[in-house]
Amino acid sequence: MSATILKSLAIVLCITFCSVLSGIDYYVGIPTSAPGTGSLQNPYESIEYALTQLPANEYCTLIFMPGIYDNDVTHNVNRQLKLRSSTLVPIDVVVSESFIFVSLGQPVHTIELEGITFKGNNNNSTQIHDSALLIDNCVFEDYTNSTPLNFDWDLVNVSIQNSVFRNNDIGISDMNGNWLSRGAVQNCLFYANRVALSINGALLENCTITGNSVANEGRFGANTYRNTILWGNQTLNTGLSSIYYYCDTQAEVNGAENISIDPRFEDPLNEIYSLKWDVDGPSPCIDAGDPNSTNDPDGTRRDIGYQYYPHEVKTYSFDNSPERGIFWRCFAVVDHISAPLGTAWNELGYMFQDHMALNPTRQLEEIYWSYDGYADHMYHDQLDQWYNDTYIVTAPKGFKLYFDPYQQPDDLIISGFRADPTIVPVEWYVGGAGGYFSNWVGYFVPQTQNIAFSFSGLIPNGDGATYLDYIYSIKTQTWSTSRQARVLGSRWIVDPSRFTFSEGTMVELELIDGAPTEMYWQYFGLPLNAYVRSYPSEFSYTEKLDYTPLYVELDPSNLPDEIGVYAGDKCIGAVVVDNDVMDINLYLDDAKTDGELQIAFYYATKGKPELQKYEVYDPALSSFVPANLQLGDLGDYGYISLKAETENPASPSAAILEQNYPNPFNPITQIAFSLSKDLPVKLDIFNVKGQRVKSVCDSDLAAGKHSYVWNGDNQAGEPVSSGIYFYQLTTPEGVFSNKMILMK
Repeated sequence: MSATILKSLAIVLCITFCSVLSGIDYYVGIPTSAPGTGSLQNPYESIEYALTQLPANEYCTLIFMPGIYDNDVTHNVNRQLKLRSSTLVPIDVVVSESFIFVSLGQPVHTIELEGITFKGNNNNSTQIHDSALLIDNCVFEDYTNSTPLNFDWDLVNVSIQNSVFRNNDIGISDMNGNWLSRGAVQNCLFYANRVALSINGALLENCTITGNSVANEGRFGANTYRNTILWGNQTLNTGLSSIYYYCDTQAEVNGAENISIDPRFEDPLNEIYSLKWDVDGPSPCIDAGDPNSTNDPDGTRRDIGYQYYPHEVKTYSFDNSPERGIFWRCFAVVDHISAPLGTAWNELGYMFQDHMALNPTRQLEEIYWSYDGYADHMYHDQLDQWYNDTYIVTAPKGFKLYFDPYQQPDDLIISGFRADPTIVPVEWYVGGAGGYFSNWVGYFVPQTQNIAFSFSGLIPNGDGATYLDYIYSIKTQTWSTSRQARVLGSRWIVDPSRFTFSEGTMVELELIDGAPTEMYWQYFGLPLNAYVRSYPSEFSYTEKLDYTPLYVELDPSNLPDEIGVYAGDKCIGAVVVDNDVMDINLYLDDAKTDGELQIAFYYATKGKPELQKYEVYDPALSSFVPANLQLGDLGDYGYISLKAETENPASPSAAILEQNYPNPFNPITQIAFSLSKDLPVKLDIFNVKGQRVKSVCDSDLAAGKHSYVWNGDNQAGEPVSSGIYFYQLTTPEGVFSNKMILMK
């Protein structure tokens, strides 16, 4: 065991009970000049000498430098004192000397021991008389003819945590039976002792007691065991009967809620007694402790035993109101380890077995996926035979789940492990001969973030390009955005920075040629408030598994409360307006392709929805033109405008300023713009303070497309610092600007 358990005990629990008393630190080790001064640079040469040098009536700490302390001496200590190792790793400091801690007179002294290995040598021991004792993260071993801790006379308080007792005659002994209810032993491991415990009236909580000849030799009063493993001991108890709650024991015991199942230690042959979670599943002691105990540090129900197993219990809920039955989801926490009898616990069929069962009616109908070039679905036939139910679920994969819309699905509760977005990639696939591939990916970052930021990671060896640069379209269940064209640098129709991703979001991506084969979510900083889109109340439509986006530009001075889209007399999508550029999900699969889209505005002040005239975007002209949009002409998306004609001329804009590429960049980026006619133009760079950094262009230019490179320098040619900058195109027809990020 040894090094593994000892090292882990140094970090297992953040609960330490170092004294609240402040005091003076003195060091013990190898002095530069004997006998030393007690400083870090010149420590005292021995424990014995150090104890003679401590000032009276001061709370002092003796800090041991790494080494072995084995003088044949007994230290009588009648004072407040703390002994600890300098590294807080028990194997670094080994003490084989005897101590007698006493409190003669008032007040009662507190003794603290932390981060030390106390090792027997056939003569040494530690006795505590009429004192308070606090022990944390220590090891007591090889006291084969004695006990490392003898409690004599009345003790004010004893608290022992995160410590190991092994290969001793008796691990802890209550010499006169006077400990009674003043002691607590928590998160401790006892193994290979003749007698693990010979104490009385104590509370032992979250301990592991295994491989001892006798687990308990209580003589004067019963102990109380809670959340404790007592397994593999030759004899459980030779004294008064104790009380056991939420324990794992081999013998029948008094108490309640106990189990008697092999706890499944990690590697007992090598003295590793932590709990195991492997292909056969989790130890029965994981999440099996007293539910009224405080949770483990990972937030889950208390485990049984001295060391908890880090994991997470996640509840996935499916709110089926209004009646929809469709959920775009990913699963940030799954059990990717367990697979007893060959069935992986992160197979769809295992995870959703309760939802698939006729109990009394089936809740789940189908689950679809499209990831890493492979698309399929899990479904059942009329005989209730399920197909493709062995598909493996991982956090980067996105799914569309279809439940019975007239039932409320039960929660899905998963005990497993959270994927780390900083090291777990999301696979990308552009497409093949059959066309571009729809990547359904999971957002498994544990906080809400802006989507533009989430995709802002730099592509390795990508010359400053980000993942967002290679995304053509982004769809979630409630909103979408797309570039105007599937080419690098094409403008986003709806600004992606308007939206957010929250954990569990399934994102549907289409990519641009040349995209990388994997990406990593950008993840740091403070979480944001989630963007939540309200459901329309004045238009009724049926949500389906997929949709085609319709992007609508509105007159900012005449915004409706809701927009509905009709094909004939059927509403095929609607949205609550919260911006002057909106995206609407159109559910088309049973609509006639030769049908014409009709747009209806609802104003709360007017009541009845009103049909509106609109113009359709013509990519050849880079402008909106009067036309009617047919369903069959939608393609990847539809794009219309309902702006007032004075704001939306049919002719092309005088100037169109594109997003710089790459962005973020380091340190070179390209800025492009198009002119519909000959114009004098100025292209300037500004910092966030509004100060002009550089003038890139100040010329009369001909109609057409123009492109300029900025090298990340100022007017003097000096490199500028990382940060946000703005580039501004000034013409007689208007001023246009965009934001960019220099990231060194």
